[in-house]
Amino acid sequence: MPTNKLSELSTLTYEVDQFDEIVTTIFEKLKKFQYDAVESQKTLNILVATNYLIKHGATGFVDEFRKYIYMFKKYEGLETKKIYEDVVMQAKFDGNL
Repeated sequence: MPTNKLSELSTLTYEVDQFDEIVTTIFEKLKKFQYDAVESQKTLNILVATNYLIKHGATGFVDEFRKYIYMFKKYEGLETKKIYEDVVMQAKFDGNL
């Protein structure tokens, strides 16, 4: 996600209505996670945006996401898993597997 889009999103978090909508959207997207190529990339983008919002958005984000830290723990290996899947797919394509 481009930095200017993240910056716009973080600015919206200072508006009460937008804050609630953003938090709800993030949680709904993270609850539905699936390990396939397209959904993994979407989830990684949401996690990157969430990380940015925690650092640059309204201070309420830290409090909101602290309550749901258990949800983020299941994503710890996501990037490693995606890299592994990409390597395996490339190896199959190249005929090395």
